[in-house]
Amino acid sequence: MSAESSKLSNIEHRAVIKYFVKKGKAPKEIFEDMVSVLQESAPSYTMVKKWARLFQQGRESCEDDPGPGRPVTESMQWTKKGERPPKKFKVQKSASKLMATIFWDSEGVLLIDYLPKGTTMNGQYYANLLAQTREAVVQKRRGKLSRGVLFLQDNASVHTARVSRQALKDTGFSEIDHPP
Repeated sequence: MSAESSKLSNIEHRAVIKYFVKKGKAPKEIFEDMVSVLQESAPSYTMVKKWARLFQQGRESCEDDPGPGRPVTESMQWTKKGERPPKKFKVQKSASKLMATIFWDSEGVLLIDYLPKGTTMNGQYYANLLAQTREAVVQKRRGKLSRGVLFLQDNASVHTARVSRQALKDTGFSEIDHPP
């Protein structure tokens, strides 16, 4: 048999497997027989075992089962058979991202700052927020500043910038070390 004539489709492979199953051959024998004739174009042993088991269980068709959720129309909308595609909604531009910086203590929120659109959070901007936070502590938590304020922040670059470090010292807050 030439190399061209030994190339079979999946359905033809399954028909051969079905034939041998009906003759009582084991999957290993079927596989070895198909490899000896079809060589590289033979199905894998796993595939032979799968289809042999299906045919032994009474399956008759060599065709693939129609899978649920496969496209049923040219629109490529995925639906179940007999189901109408969902309504299409108009696409609207979503709201842009917004960065909020929130400072709080055990009693509640002290300050919320929304970064203006087009502005980058940098050391100077954060240093200004620290000064505002100090003012919020003075206004909302009378006497707390004199008792001492513990301050925790992560190691983000704006928090470790030289200008931010100096601003934190200027507030009088005691920083709690954050693990690296």
